[in-house]
This record gives sequence, structure tokens and C-alpha cells, in this order.
Amino acid sequence: MVEFNRKFQDIQDILRLKWIPEILASIDSGKNSFSIILINIPYISETELNRKIKALLTRHLIQKNEKGLYELLPLGKSILYTLNHIQRVYQKYGD
Repeated sequence: MVEFNRKFQDIQDILRLKWIPEILASIDSGKNSFSIILINIPYISETELNRKIKALLTRHLIQKNEKGLYELLPLGKSILYTLNHIQRVYQKYGD
């Protein structure tokens, strides 16, 4: 059986959380202030967005720059790239 290390398990844990792909995609598309992310993602509450942002900051997927805007760190960019790839694969082979 293949064993995955702790870092892989951390990534799995963060990806299991609702709204994470949408938040990463929003930041990547330039909608990267808290208020714009909140507007950009329908149905997410301010409290929930705050929790998710803290989780992404803690796990070094994003950072907040000196202007108060969020930006993807290399790990966040790689994860978003992987999620986009999975979506393309599903579109190609899924039902």
C-alpha cells in the first residue's frame, strides 16, 4: 500500500473544505480583496470566508500583501493548477 506523507495529508485536509477551490480561483483571477472574494463567491458568509482565508494562510497557500490583497503562493498556484487539470480530465472523460 502506498503511504502518503504528512504534507500530502495536510493538502487533502484543506481540499476537503468547502469553498477552497473557489477562493483560490477568485484570488488567481484578480478578485483578491476580502470584500471582492465575498461578493465573487455566492452563498459564502463573511465568517466562513474568514475561516477559510485563515486556513489558507496557515498552510501557506496564500499570503496577504502590503496592500491588504491576497495572492497565491507557489503551493497555492500548484494546487489550483492541479484542480483545473482534474476538471479538464473530468470534462474529457466524465459522464
